[in-house]
Amino acid sequence: MAQGRAKKVDDKVKAAGGVKVLLPEVFASNYMKQQRNYVHYKRHKQAFGEKEGDMQRFTLPKDQRVPLGVLLMVVRIKESRNTSPQA
Repeated sequence: MAQGRAKKVDDKVKAAGGVKVLLPEVFASNYMKQQRNYVHYKRHKQAFGEKEGDMQRFTLPKDQRVPLGVLLMVVRIKESRNTSPQA
């Protein structure tokens, strides 16, 4: 079966002047994968309580939680391994 599919692809490439043409099966397969991934995402989103809006209870200990409606400032400090002083 794989040989037949490969021959079909080769025939289409020759007919198209050397340009590889995707078969409809590829598009159908990709669409099915997208739909499966979306359903998986939706299920996990509901399982973790996204509807409630409080994701902190799943990821942070009680003493580190921040109340809703509070503005936070997050600072990322980049490490410098340069030991010479900058002029």
